[in-house]
Amino acid sequence: MERDKSKREYGKSFLLFVHIILGGALGFLTVIGLMSFNRNIPLGYLVSAVILLGYFFVLNKSASLFNRESVGAAYFLTISGFVVFAFIEMVNCSNSFYWNMH
Repeated sequence: MERDKSKREYGKSFLLFVHIILGGALGFLTVIGLMSFNRNIPLGYLVSAVILLGYFFVLNKSASLFNRESVGAAYFLTISGFVVFAFIEMVNCSNSFYWNMH
């Protein structure tokens, strides 16, 4: 017996919703951080831009994995990529703040 595999559609999947939510969350985190930079401003902007572009590349790879029927890998790449890039963004933000301790 042959099983008829129905092709999953990325445009109608829950993964697209996850991509929008996590991409928006990382974008929001980046914008909030950019507004508060007061030290190493050009470097902070550059690193933040690279972080966002890197995460959008991860989302693109995740969508291509989903289209090749690797659903679990696509979700893993999306979520782990978000955690890693959010951590890097937080380190970048902490490097670009001037902490004045009394």
